[in-house]
Amino acid sequence: MFISDFVWSARTAQATQADPLAPSTWARIGPELVIGFVLLLGMARKQIDWPKSVFQGLFNAIGVFCLIGFISTFWSVYKPFSAYKSIEFFEDAIVLAVVIMNCVDVEDFEVFWNFAWIITGVNLFWVWCNLLFWPSEALQPVPDTGDPVPRLQGVVPVVGYNAVGVAGAIIALVALARLFPYGKRKVENGAWYIGIFIFGCASLFMSQTRSAMLGFGLAAILILLIAGRFYLLVGTAAAGIASLLLTPLGPLAWDFVSRSQSAEELESLSGRTDWWAYGYIVWKQHPYTGVGMYAAGKFAVMQEIGKGDTATMHSDWLEIFVGTSVWGLFPVIFLVLACWWLLGHYLTKREFSLAERQLAMEAIGILLILTVRSFFNVELVWHSPSNFFPVVGCAEYLRRRWRSMQMERESAIAGFSSVAA
Repeated sequence: MFISDFVWSARTAQATQADPLAPSTWARIGPELVIGFVLLLGMARKQIDWPKSVFQGLFNAIGVFCLIGFISTFWSVYKPFSAYKSIEFFEDAIVLAVVIMNCVDVEDFEVFWNFAWIITGVNLFWVWCNLLFWPSEALQPVPDTGDPVPRLQGVVPVVGYNAVGVAGAIIALVALARLFPYGKRKVENGAWYIGIFIFGCASLFMSQTRSAMLGFGLAAILILLIAGRFYLLVGTAAAGIASLLLTPLGPLAWDFVSRSQSAEELESLSGRTDWWAYGYIVWKQHPYTGVGMYAAGKFAVMQEIGKGDTATMHSDWLEIFVGTSVWGLFPVIFLVLACWWLLGHYLTKREFSLAERQLAMEAIGILLILTVRSFFNVELVWHSPSNFFPVVGCAEYLRRRWRSMQMERESAIAGFSSVAA
């Protein structure tokens, strides 16, 4: 999944329609075919019983969303794209279901959890290496946005500024959570996590991704509150506010956040509001069905306003709304709210180990970053959901663990009752 997410060349909507199976696309399609073949072969040989795992719990919401997306193929503005992307996302969900199915205990899930963020960190490290090989391309302003500030991006493969910012925010957040662990446990490998925190923050800073910065700030506050570091939080906030109000740091911070854009450019969210407004016009023409999941943004909106090289409308919710009308929103809203409720609920359950509650705390922080980001980019329902699906996996793992503990408790009670009788 990680390899199939590499982008080797940005293609316009016109180029995609003219040659949907161009050589550059096989770097994505090839790994997906391998994954699909292995899953089908494993099921046929009864070695990977993934249907048993994928049709329960939170995966039901993902399955319903993928089904709605596939059905929208019949009236999509670009049918092959809607069909393929819907199947691709469902295949991602199957992979996650197989992982969760094989997580017997918290140590198993921690392996998957850490591996997901190691992959993110390695990808982010390679983005920094791009500065050595392609310095002018890896650090440059965003064209056509009126934004003159250079921003860090990956060149080979292509990793956008926003993706760099989100990766940096998540890496820094995980490191922060382990520097201030749940239950005030002893910090292990503190020097390592301090380095990771600095690396993540530097990546976030160089990406200039404002929504990721906002999400990270809110998530950091939440993590410190959950970890019981109230006085540290108050002290840091007081020092920060005083520095912004009483020193030259305040104007510098504003210049940094505004990226030297005009008031009009800031109000339009770097052009997003114009895209969303046109997306609403497109939706009004097809209010009951939408114009095809995954195809709506690129082919019905961005191509029509002269931004065919931009893959999406930069909002999960607008992509879903214009693509499927309200039908696709229901399962995704349910999925996000269910993750919030499950993670928050199980965080307080003493039946879980401190390691499991630590995972819940980290997942809550990452979910907050992604929830903020979902309004300004596609983070939840786009391939590969390598940031969102580990969070879904954590919520589903804890749900199954709780169910297992409940069954064990009921079995013990029933056994005790039979002995007593």
